[in-house]
Amino acid sequence: MSRVYSFLSGVLVSSALAYTSITSIGLSTTNLSKDLYRQISLLDQIDSESPTSQSSPKFEERIFSDTVKDLWNTEFEKGVRWFYEADFSGKTFDAARTVSDWFSR
Repeated sequence: MSRVYSFLSGVLVSSALAYTSITSIGLSTTNLSKDLYRQISLLDQIDSESPTSQSSPKFEERIFSDTVKDLWNTEFEKGVRWFYEADFSGKTFDAARTVSDWFSR
C-alpha cells in the first residue's frame, strides 16, 4: 500500500509542478505580448509625430569666440594629459644632482 501512496504522491507533485510552470509560462507570454503591443503603439505615435519630409541637414554657424574656446580647451586638455603621462622621476634626480653639484663647488 505504501508503494501506491508514494507513486500517487510522485504523480501529484510532478503534475502540480507541470501545471504551475505551464500557467506561469502562459501568464508571462500574455504579459510579454501586451508589453510588446504597448511599445509598438508608442513607436507608431512617435513616428506619426515626427516630420515626414526629409530635409537637408541644417548646419549652425559657430561664433568665433566658441571656436576659440573649443581650441583653448583642446590644447589645455592636451597639456594636462602630457603632465599626467610625463615621467618626472628621472628629471627630479637630475635636478637634485645639479643642485648638489652647484653647492659642492
